[in-house]
Amino acid sequence: MSVLEKSFTAIQPLDKVQTTTVTVPLSTFHRGVDPVELRPKVLDLFAGAGGFSLGFEAAGAKVAAAIEIDAWACETLANNHKGTHVVKADIATLDDSSISELGWDCDIVIGGPPCQGYSIANKNAGDPTDPRNSLFIEFLRTVSIVRPKALILENVPGLLKRRAQSKLPVIDIIVKELEALG
Repeated sequence: MSVLEKSFTAIQPLDKVQTTTVTVPLSTFHRGVDPVELRPKVLDLFAGAGGFSLGFEAAGAKVAAAIEIDAWACETLANNHKGTHVVKADIATLDDSSISELGWDCDIVIGGPPCQGYSIANKNAGDPTDPRNSLFIEFLRTVSIVRPKALILENVPGLLKRRAQSKLPVIDIIVKELEALG
């Protein structure tokens, strides 16, 4: 791979991996196009201190924006990811237009909705009334608004066994919604 090529891997449902190579022709440099602008742009949800963002930046992506509710995590995130627009907010309180404004040009949406409600380390895990257990819906809402080329929703294995307040398995809801989005 030449210096002017970069390979990105997007992980798709569990067992399929797709790789895309982006080639930047030399003539691009003569037209004033910054190759940094050709990198995939990422929106990080439930960003915490930015570990997921760090991995994507190391892979060559540009983390354009991140949403996180915790003030200390936001401070760390902003300090470690200087070029990222960090929004301290409860994602459930952001309206669709605010989310659209943050992610309008993002190619990838990443995030790990809170897992405490699904974790086997939590003796009360599985309580469908725990508000953290429904935040995956905010991830799906964001994906439906932004319409990225790829997404990664990360969580603990316990998610596969939990049910939502509707009594439906959480994983079934996620799969159904993603299939509906195409």
